[in-house]
Amino acid sequence: MRILISVLLIAVLAMHSAYAVQDTKPPLSYDFQLGDDGEIQGPARKWLAERGKPARFVMIGEIHGLADVPVFSKSLYKLTDRTAVAIETDVWAAKKLEDLSYDKDDSFDRYFERRSNQYAIPFYSWKEEAEFLNSVTEIAGGVRPSIWGLDQIFAFGGKIITERLRGKIRKSETKAALDAFENSLVTRPVIIGYGRQEAIEPLYQALLKEDDIEVQEIAEALKASNEIYAPFTRGAGSGLIANQRRERMMKEIFFTYFSNARKYAGLQKPMLKFGKFHMYRGITPTGVVGLGGFVDALATARGEPTLAVSIVCGEGSAARQFDGSVETCSNNDIEKSRPLIAKLAAESSGNLLIDTVALRVHGGELMKLTSDSERDELASFDAIVIIKNSKPATQFEAKIEDMDLGAILQAESER
Repeated sequence: MRILISVLLIAVLAMHSAYAVQDTKPPLSYDFQLGDDGEIQGPARKWLAERGKPARFVMIGEIHGLADVPVFSKSLYKLTDRTAVAIETDVWAAKKLEDLSYDKDDSFDRYFERRSNQYAIPFYSWKEEAEFLNSVTEIAGGVRPSIWGLDQIFAFGGKIITERLRGKIRKSETKAALDAFENSLVTRPVIIGYGRQEAIEPLYQALLKEDDIEVQEIAEALKASNEIYAPFTRGAGSGLIANQRRERMMKEIFFTYFSNARKYAGLQKPMLKFGKFHMYRGITPTGVVGLGGFVDALATARGEPTLAVSIVCGEGSAARQFDGSVETCSNNDIEKSRPLIAKLAAESSGNLLIDTVALRVHGGELMKLTSDSERDELASFDAIVIIKNSKPATQFEAKIEDMDLGAILQAESER
């Protein structure tokens, strides 16, 4: 009997101990700073390392145009042992950026001193982003590609595409079609995004006749990009279907990069750095299944974790826009859609990382503050990172003003 009582007592104590451990609430948030060397410092560093190092994929859902986002990304890339980065450009813009990075002889400065080149590759005509890419290629040590472009061809991207095609096409009729397309870019540089299908069709058909796989891939990408833009630039077709097609295309291209990389560099641990909506693990605010969800499922199928981080533009920060202008951020901006995140941000004097799992499990009364859209964001990401007092991204100096964005967009509106 005494033995039985002792066993029962030990069992009760063990259960009490287990529940005591479960009742211990982890911190809901962690402070951090970006040091003078650009490294993440403070309690959040350990949290990110513990969750990021074992992750097959690290995803950053960013706010474009904050100087501190690529600084944070650069530090996180090294901290979590990444080997490649997937970004929000097309395949050929990514190739161009990687070429510029390996040149190292002020090539980013020289390339982006021409205004038209700044518009050709959005988000990467900023110095902090170039420094991030330089860090990626330095770690890669010559293994290419380490910069993976997953997106459609940008509206202003015709220049990069024609340059890529010049050295690859062989047939005289294709060269004539490319000449005509290049001439059209002089008067209408956004023809990929704003032109009707017939503006792309002659080049598309000619490229398909070339005996070169990459040339044919460019042809299909041109056609797809023009069709994806159509609902938004000329009111042709469904925006939802276009967004679905774009997201599906990015998933296919990512899987191709990831699969092919095993042949030349082994199994990769890439970072994905995209606008926030693309990194949602479920249905995005635009109503499609996000790239982040696909990537997370891919890791799950392999029995591996992912780390997904959402960036919030906090108090005192300002973001560079595509046209070079600057927009400021404040807690008032996020209170409307993210009341809980805004509250936690206001209670911290500096940058903050919110552990979304800990918040959802142990947040208690705090969780009652959340809006529907905020709950979706908390469910999609492992961490919400609030960056305060960031300067806007630094634009490369344009010494050659060969394109007037305002005039181009005004002309398109009048067509």
